[in-house]
Amino acid sequence: LKLYAKLGTNPRVEVDSETHDGTGSQTLDWASPANAGTYTMSVDFVPDNAALFAAATSNTQTITISKIQVSITVTTSVATIALGGGAVTLTATVSPAAAPGTIQFEVNGSNFGAVQTLSSGSASISWTPGSTAGSPYGISASYTSTDNNYASSTNANTADVTVTGAATTLVATGSQPGSNVTLTAVITSSFGVQNDI
Repeated sequence: LKLYAKLGTNPRVEVDSETHDGTGSQTLDWASPANAGTYTMSVDFVPDNAALFAAATSNTQTITISKIQVSITVTTSVATIALGGGAVTLTATVSPAAAPGTIQFEVNGSNFGAVQTLSSGSASISWTPGSTAGSPYGISASYTSTDNNYASSTNANTADVTVTGAATTLVATGSQPGSNVTLTAVITSSFGVQNDI
């Protein structure tokens, strides 16, 4: 008995063979299919004595080998940042880490930056917020597979980044009658003093 698998329009490929044990049924095994897809399975009976037994081919059965599902986790270097406080590193990590492909980052649902190629299961990009208007910003990512055995996907979680306006503090010096009073506006953020006016 010879077990064959046929993927699409490809030729049949023998995946197992067993000597018939003389009983009414026999089990054949297909060990570790290499590629995802829908296969047409069939069995050929090849008799030892063609004078006594005729060769035969079974009916076909269909079996689907599913693609490997890939999950994505998005993280950010900070959860809160002041406007003008610098860049935020966005990182997407896929599981399994062996999944090959690319990552497209999204900020508030819109694609951001160039597509990044995965390396050792992760990809990163720098993002500098230009406004507080969309805060908190939802950071997400989508994965595009470059291997037919892995399914493309979009991450289920969204990492939020809150962008705050810079704080302004007014400092007064000089308080004697008849003397000048100096007022200094200090603009600060989570990164310390940014500017004096």
